[in-house]
Amino acid sequence: MLDDEGKEAQGRPFTGLEGIDFHVLYIDPLVTRLHPMIRDVMGFVPADEPLLEPVFTDADKRLPSGGLGHDVFLPVPGLLVATKLKHLSERTRDDKVVKDLCDLFALAQYSASSLEEIRLVVHGCLQGASDLVQIAMTHDLLDEAVTHIGTSKADFRAAIGPLAAT
Repeated sequence: MLDDEGKEAQGRPFTGLEGIDFHVLYIDPLVTRLHPMIRDVMGFVPADEPLLEPVFTDADKRLPSGGLGHDVFLPVPGLLVATKLKHLSERTRDDKVVKDLCDLFALAQYSASSLEEIRLVVHGCLQGASDLVQIAMTHDLLDEAVTHIGTSKADFRAAIGPLAAT
């Protein structure tokens, strides 16, 4: 969070209003392809995710920015689910797998998109989607994930299982 002078704010900003709370929001910068000069321009190399290309080319594949600015694009939940499923078996850190499993549950259970909408997007952009859903539902770290989100494996499977249907 930046202060009025563009410097990183220290502590919580004073609003003068009771009941106003601030939360830190972490945003993963992703690109659809890596430009040769990306490190020079951004100062780091962001992750590249070709599945997110439609966010920049098709307005139906992004959500309204909700006041985040005209150049901030939020992918529809189905694309986020697809990226989580695609990378789940490639993860090398347990904490990332657990986070992805928790994210899958939250996206399927609580997003404004219906499971059918999510399923159509996932199957439209991800080969082997049914198999990837099965991997998520039987993952070795599922016990840890459901403990974090306060649910059961049965509830987890009920939330994301319909995404496997072809």
